[in-house]
Amino acid sequence: MRLATPLIGHVIEFNENKVSTLVIENQTCFYRLMMDLTMQAEGYEGDAVLSKDDCPIQFPKNAEIIQTFTPFTVNRKSLLTKICAAIEKEGLNESNFLRTEELLAQIERYIDDLSFGLPCSITFDKLNISSIIKSVGVVIEENEDEPIERIISYMELVSELESDKLFIFVNMRSYFADDKMNLFIKSATAHKHRIMLLDCNARAMLDGEQRWTVDEDWCEI
Repeated sequence: MRLATPLIGHVIEFNENKVSTLVIENQTCFYRLMMDLTMQAEGYEGDAVLSKDDCPIQFPKNAEIIQTFTPFTVNRKSLLTKICAAIEKEGLNESNFLRTEELLAQIERYIDDLSFGLPCSITFDKLNISSIIKSVGVVIEENEDEPIERIISYMELVSELESDKLFIFVNMRSYFADDKMNLFIKSATAHKHRIMLLDCNARAMLDGEQRWTVDEDWCEI
């Protein structure tokens, strides 16, 4: 997987054995790249091109930008939507279909009983397995005390339920010490995740890191 942008001459390459870091010290360049990537993550057109096997791929489906670390939660809308969809699929498969239909019928009879004294008749147009799953407020248990462990768990869930995305972490090193970051890179590469660290300041090189730099004068190193 690669990321190319007209803002810089280098093509950023991503693989499963290294974490790619792009340090942009020039504020204008950093701002313009972040605007471009953020807009594309929301489904808009942009100048940067994400590709795989030399073919452009859709940014929202294949990359995710993470820039909130305090606190970091795995309970994000896109992931919860996938989990609810997986539960619904399980509820409608052959082994569970009759049980699901019985449950819906019980709920319908119960609401009928509750509404008996009303001066009108009611219907249940939205009573289905999907509405029941949404009503219970599905959330993911967050058992990890360490934020780094929570981030790794999140990447594992995304890869399992969505796809093997490129994870772009913005200024992550401003939040975590080098020893924590080295553990993060070790775990991320062990799980074969594709990682990009996008920073505005250069810091000490980490184990397993490959780096591209754009300095304050917009010169590439």
